[in-house]
Amino acid sequence: MLTPTSGTCVLLLPQTYLRHFHIQQITTKAHQRANSILRCFMSGNVTLIVRAFGVYVRPVLEYNSITWSPHRKQEIMMTEKVQRRFTKRIRGYENLTYTDHLTKLTLPTVELRRLHLDLIYCYKIVFGLIKSNFSDFLSFPHCPPCLQTLQIKK
Repeated sequence: MLTPTSGTCVLLLPQTYLRHFHIQQITTKAHQRANSILRCFMSGNVTLIVRAFGVYVRPVLEYNSITWSPHRKQEIMMTEKVQRRFTKRIRGYENLTYTDHLTKLTLPTVELRRLHLDLIYCYKIVFGLIKSNFSDFLSFPHCPPCLQTLQIKK
Protein backbone atom coordinates (compact mmCIF):
# COMPACT_ATOMS: atom_id res chain seq x y z
CA MET A 1 0.00 0.00 0.00
CA LEU A 2 1.45 3.38 -1.00
CA THR A 3 0.60 6.30 1.24
CA PRO A 4 0.79 9.74 -0.39
CA THR A 5 2.21 11.49 2.66
CA SER A 6 5.01 9.15 3.57
CA GLY A 7 6.06 7.95 0.12
CA THR A 8 6.80 4.49 1.54
CA CYS A 9 5.41 1.21 0.36
CA VAL A 10 4.03 -1.28 2.86
CA LEU A 11 3.59 -4.86 1.71
CA LEU A 12 1.01 -6.88 3.61
CA LEU A 13 1.60 -10.63 3.42
CA PRO A 14 -0.58 -13.44 4.73
CA GLN A 15 0.70 -15.19 7.86
CA THR A 16 1.02 -18.56 6.08
CA TYR A 17 3.35 -17.04 3.47
CA LEU A 18 5.57 -15.56 6.17
CA ARG A 19 5.76 -18.89 8.02
CA HIS A 20 6.57 -20.77 4.82
CA PHE A 21 9.26 -18.21 3.91
CA HIS A 22 10.72 -18.47 7.42
CA ILE A 23 10.83 -22.28 7.22
CA GLN A 24 12.55 -22.04 3.83
CA GLN A 25 15.21 -19.76 5.31
CA ILE A 26 15.78 -22.08 8.26
CA THR A 27 16.05 -25.23 6.14
CA THR A 28 18.39 -23.50 3.68
CA LYS A 29 20.69 -22.48 6.52
CA ALA A 30 20.54 -25.99 8.00
CA HIS A 31 21.34 -27.58 4.59
CA GLN A 32 24.35 -25.28 4.24
CA ARG A 33 25.67 -26.27 7.67
CA ALA A 34 25.06 -29.97 7.03
CA ASN A 35 26.93 -29.75 3.71
CA SER A 36 29.82 -27.97 5.43
CA ILE A 37 30.07 -30.74 8.00
CA LEU A 38 30.18 -33.43 5.34
CA ARG A 39 32.83 -31.51 3.38
CA CYS A 40 35.00 -30.64 6.38
CA PHE A 41 34.97 -33.91 8.29
CA MET A 42 36.99 -36.35 6.25
CA SER A 43 37.02 -38.78 9.13
CA GLY A 44 35.15 -42.01 8.69
CA ASN A 45 34.02 -41.76 12.31
CA VAL A 46 30.23 -41.74 11.99
CA THR A 47 29.59 -40.86 15.63
CA LEU A 48 31.74 -37.74 15.27
CA ILE A 49 29.87 -36.63 12.14
CA VAL A 50 26.45 -37.28 13.72
CA ARG A 51 27.54 -35.40 16.86
CA ALA A 52 28.59 -32.44 14.70
CA PHE A 53 25.15 -32.52 13.06
CA GLY A 54 23.54 -32.44 16.49
CA VAL A 55 25.69 -29.52 17.61
CA TYR A 56 25.68 -27.33 14.49
CA VAL A 57 22.57 -28.18 12.45
CA ARG A 58 19.87 -29.36 14.80
CA PRO A 59 19.80 -26.13 16.84
CA VAL A 60 19.03 -24.22 13.65
CA LEU A 61 16.03 -26.46 12.99
CA GLU A 62 14.82 -26.42 16.59
CA TYR A 63 15.45 -22.84 17.69
CA ASN A 64 12.15 -21.27 18.75
CA SER A 65 10.28 -24.01 16.89
CA ILE A 66 7.37 -23.66 19.30
CA THR A 67 6.35 -20.42 17.63
CA TRP A 68 6.96 -21.32 13.99
CA SER A 69 6.34 -25.07 14.17
CA PRO A 70 5.33 -26.38 10.75
CA HIS A 71 1.91 -27.97 10.60
CA ARG A 72 1.46 -28.48 6.86
CA LYS A 73 2.86 -31.68 5.36
CA GLN A 74 5.04 -29.78 2.87
CA GLU A 75 6.68 -27.73 5.64
CA ILE A 76 7.24 -30.80 7.81
CA MET A 77 8.90 -32.57 4.89
CA MET A 78 11.12 -29.52 4.25
CA THR A 79 12.53 -29.67 7.78
CA GLU A 80 12.82 -33.46 7.78
CA LYS A 81 14.64 -33.39 4.43
CA VAL A 82 17.67 -31.75 6.05
CA GLN A 83 18.32 -34.77 8.26
CA ARG A 84 17.27 -37.21 5.53
CA ARG A 85 19.85 -35.79 3.08
CA PHE A 86 22.54 -35.62 5.73
CA THR A 87 22.17 -39.23 6.85
CA LYS A 88 22.02 -40.45 3.25
CA ARG A 89 25.34 -38.78 2.44
CA ILE A 90 27.24 -40.43 5.30
CA ARG A 91 29.68 -42.98 3.94
CA GLY A 92 28.24 -46.49 4.22
CA TYR A 93 24.62 -45.35 4.60
CA GLU A 94 23.89 -44.46 0.97
CA ASN A 95 21.77 -47.53 0.14
CA LEU A 96 19.71 -47.70 3.34
CA THR A 97 16.24 -46.31 3.91
CA TYR A 98 15.71 -43.27 6.11
CA THR A 99 14.23 -45.33 8.93
CA ASP A 100 17.28 -47.62 8.79
CA HIS A 101 19.55 -44.55 8.98
CA LEU A 102 17.73 -43.34 12.08
CA THR A 103 17.82 -46.76 13.72
CA LYS A 104 21.54 -47.35 13.10
CA LEU A 105 22.52 -43.80 14.09
CA THR A 106 20.07 -43.77 17.04
CA LEU A 107 18.56 -40.48 15.89
CA PRO A 108 14.93 -39.42 16.32
CA THR A 109 13.11 -37.72 13.47
CA VAL A 110 13.11 -33.93 13.42
CA GLU A 111 9.32 -34.01 13.82
CA LEU A 112 9.59 -36.16 16.96
CA ARG A 113 12.16 -33.79 18.47
CA ARG A 114 9.83 -30.85 17.78
CA LEU A 115 7.01 -32.74 19.49
CA HIS A 116 9.23 -33.28 22.55
CA LEU A 117 10.02 -29.57 22.68
CA ASP A 118 6.31 -28.73 22.43
CA LEU A 119 5.52 -31.12 25.29
CA ILE A 120 8.29 -29.68 27.45
CA TYR A 121 6.95 -26.18 26.82
CA CYS A 122 3.43 -27.33 27.69
CA TYR A 123 4.74 -28.86 30.93
CA LYS A 124 6.44 -25.58 31.82
CA ILE A 125 3.21 -23.66 31.22
CA VAL A 126 1.13 -26.06 33.32
CA PHE A 127 3.50 -25.99 36.30
CA GLY A 128 4.15 -22.25 36.19
CA LEU A 129 7.79 -22.42 35.11
CA ILE A 130 7.06 -19.92 32.33
CA LYS A 131 5.19 -16.69 32.92
CA SER A 132 2.25 -17.28 30.66
CA ASN A 133 -1.48 -17.19 31.14
CA PHE A 134 -2.35 -20.83 31.68
CA SER A 135 -5.98 -20.37 30.60
CA ASP A 136 -4.92 -19.14 27.14
CA PHE A 137 -3.63 -22.62 26.28
CA LEU A 138 -5.28 -25.22 28.54
CA SER A 139 -8.53 -25.61 30.41
CA PHE A 140 -9.89 -27.93 33.08
CA PRO A 141 -13.31 -29.43 32.35
CA HIS A 142 -15.93 -28.97 35.04
CA CYS A 143 -15.68 -32.21 36.98
CA PRO A 144 -14.53 -33.44 40.40
CA PRO A 145 -10.85 -32.72 41.16
CA CYS A 146 -9.96 -36.41 41.20
CA LEU A 147 -11.14 -36.75 37.58
CA GLN A 148 -9.66 -33.55 36.21
CA THR A 149 -7.65 -33.93 33.04
CA LEU A 150 -6.10 -31.25 30.91
CA GLN A 151 -7.58 -30.47 27.54
CA ILE A 152 -5.76 -28.36 24.97
CA LYS A 153 -7.90 -25.55 23.57
CA LYS A 154 -8.41 -25.46 19.82
